[in-house]
Amino acid sequence: MSAPAELIIGVPDWPDFDTVARRTDPPALWPVGGQPLLAHWMDEARRRGASSVRVYCADRPHLVRTWLEGGAYWSCPVEVVPVDVTRYPASAEWADRLPGESAPRIPHDGASLVEWWLERNLAWLRSREQHARLLDARHPDGGWIGPRARVHSKARLTPPFWIGAGAQVGAGARIGPGAVVGARCVVETDAEVRESVVLDDSFIGPHVSIGRMIVDGGVVIDSKRGCRVEIAESFILSATMHRGDRVPWRDRLLALLLWLPARMLAFGRPVGADCLATTPCGKLLLRQRMTGPLLARRAGWFGSVVRGQLRLVGPLPRDEAACARLPSDAANLLRSIHPGVFSVADVHGCHAAGGDEETMHALYAAAQPQSAGEVLRAMPRLLFTKPGDR
Repeated sequence: MSAPAELIIGVPDWPDFDTVARRTDPPALWPVGGQPLLAHWMDEARRRGASSVRVYCADRPHLVRTWLEGGAYWSCPVEVVPVDVTRYPASAEWADRLPGESAPRIPHDGASLVEWWLERNLAWLRSREQHARLLDARHPDGGWIGPRARVHSKARLTPPFWIGAGAQVGAGARIGPGAVVGARCVVETDAEVRESVVLDDSFIGPHVSIGRMIVDGGVVIDSKRGCRVEIAESFILSATMHRGDRVPWRDRLLALLLWLPARMLAFGRPVGADCLATTPCGKLLLRQRMTGPLLARRAGWFGSVVRGQLRLVGPLPRDEAACARLPSDAANLLRSIHPGVFSVADVHGCHAAGGDEETMHALYAAAQPQSAGEVLRAMPRLLFTKPGDR
């Protein structure tokens, strides 16, 4: 049996063309189907069982290296080689397209670069049958809908379309054909999205029509006219700012009541390793005590709930390396919601993030918000559970 081959990737060098979208990262890191284009190639490396990945990069290699987390992604060793594009090896597979896609038209200016970006998203949508669907569900109208997304019964959906996790679509809204609506987006009453991409956390106001455009919060990038417009009126377009996933006041008040007894119980106990947890609001540094019941071990987390950075109940916090080891759909879902002090996994005896069983419980909790009731009912027992107890 032959050994798995190394996957060699070439990143396009187009910084001079980015005059319309005006993004801070190279096009290989622009969102395509809810994740950076380069992430699709890392998925491909996993599918092929590649022994390692080598990325040749002339365009801002430090950003590519940072995104790849210093050389390991999904447990596959990665090397970023900063080199002029003329010195890329002939065997490199170009990250200017999706894996398996034919070579696209090469951009030559700002407008054509935006068109390239839009077409990659639409190509991803057309090939959706070929992608892993661990968490998305097939909608009766023919497209795909993510966990916790809410679509009004009077919305009109025309395939192909994809609606990300936690998104909301109002009555009379028209989605598709060719619509990619990102996670936590809001498409209001009678709005229309067709042949367009709405990036994560964007709001589309009532009666607004989006066609052949990319929407990023309050910015609309028009591929037909090759222009970028910042919309000042928030009732037309704006960023949602995670408003559908805020930490409720009930959680904050209960955490405030538990904070003092937890700190008293944790006093003098040794502190374990830090966790730089991934949350929708950014990175959050969390520390656990090494001994005692969960109430003492996670005493420092209650303050984060009071400040609205954690929920009282949710998937256990995990760092970006743990997310990156998961399939992309699963990782994106866990990144999109607030982790919690207590979890469904705790109820089933799994008190540390990252194991296979805990991950299964975390994805269930993320996709099924009603599972929080199971944790709340078990809370009196969980507070004084010591890891190892069943």
